[in-house]
Amino acid sequence: MLPVGERLMRRVDQLRGMLLERIDRSFARDPSGRRAAAVAAALLLGERGGLTMEDERRLQESGLSHLLAVSGFNVAVLALSLIFLSRCTG
Repeated sequence: MLPVGERLMRRVDQLRGMLLERIDRSFARDPSGRRAAAVAAALLLGERGGLTMEDERRLQESGLSHLLAVSGFNVAVLALSLIFLSRCTG
């Protein structure tokens, strides 16, 4: 059996993958969908792989690049940890 921390991280990775897929599907019909999905994934989950150099530059100029450092993914890890701890203690 895997340690609790490893199981939790696997679940977080699965959740992150599901969210990335949902973001891609949500923007699929938009003419600029690929770029919009990449920006949404970067801002919400900290996934920067789909960003162009131009997108990175614009995020830096707008001051939003700091959001990438404290991304929604980090918030999700914290939330899942708190949920896990509350289930263990309650």
